[in-house]
Amino acid sequence: MNRPEETAECSQCQKLKEELQAKDKQIQELQTELEKLKEKVPSKSDKLQASKATAQKNSKPPHLWGRKAGHPGSYRPVPDHIDREVEQTLQTCPDCHQPLGKPADLEEHVQEDSAPRKQQVVLEMRVDPSNRLTGVGSKHLKLL
Repeated sequence: MNRPEETAECSQCQKLKEELQAKDKQIQELQTELEKLKEKVPSKSDKLQASKATAQKNSKPPHLWGRKAGHPGSYRPVPDHIDREVEQTLQTCPDCHQPLGKPADLEEHVQEDSAPRKQQVVLEMRVDPSNRLTGVGSKHLKLL
């Protein structure tokens, strides 16, 4: 069955074509507006370069950071109570497993929870400084 060729467009097709043309016109206007706005706003790389330049101009070199020499020190107050005491010493070398003997000196370190709680826990640790000096490496100090 042969269909007769339609020379005249139906009303639905005409309506859809008009809508398509209106949308194309709107897209073109929005693209033009977008290009104008892009010209006004600096790009991210421009902002980054400007912020780096400002930071370099305003910041001090590392050797000038911190408080000036001779400034009185400031410390947190010592807690009025200690909840737990821990002694951290090594009995043997972690590498060669040789006995280390009794430490010559212990350093005290107070650790305090900074998060708010019902009751704050304060821990005092006594640490063998020779363990810290040598770390957990293969060399350890021989205590006489």
